[in-house]
Amino acid sequence: MRSFLIYLALTCAVAVATPAFWWLLDNTTRVTSGVAVEADGVQRAVMTGPKAPWPDWAWTPASARLDVKIWNGAAPGHPAGGYGELRIGSDPRALLATVRSALGEQGWRVAEHRYEGPDGASLPPRTVVICTLRATRSAPDRTLTYTFTLDGPGSARVFWSDGAPAGPWMTGEERPC
Repeated sequence: MRSFLIYLALTCAVAVATPAFWWLLDNTTRVTSGVAVEADGVQRAVMTGPKAPWPDWAWTPASARLDVKIWNGAAPGHPAGGYGELRIGSDPRALLATVRSALGEQGWRVAEHRYEGPDGASLPPRTVVICTLRATRSAPDRTLTYTFTLDGPGSARVFWSDGAPAGPWMTGEERPC
């Protein structure tokens, strides 16, 4: 027993002395910062973790809890953007309707897309239904994208872009969910 406790103490000491341990702790409880290099060689600031910035204009429903995951700073040819996850306590369809109507009232142009197909992550494959709302606003160009898995867990993903999106966006058919 004594040798096990010595082994455990040494293992903990090594783990705490490792920078990766402190990065992981900051990434899950505070914020970590770094630099990302895009495919075209442009570098931009990145912050990850629950304390990363979230813009005031990127609307989130009051009935859901937002967990910020990442913030990407602007760089030449790349708009600022970020990603978060909404924890929902209710039916995703109800929150979807709330988000759609609230964004419309705030002056956003909202397009709704539905994808129905196989979920490649499960065996045996099952059918998954994903509904995506993409809201755009100009002057200045801003984009919000909400992705709901209608038959899955109570969560949704939110992506924001403070500028025109990088490229075309295609997922599913443009039709109501």
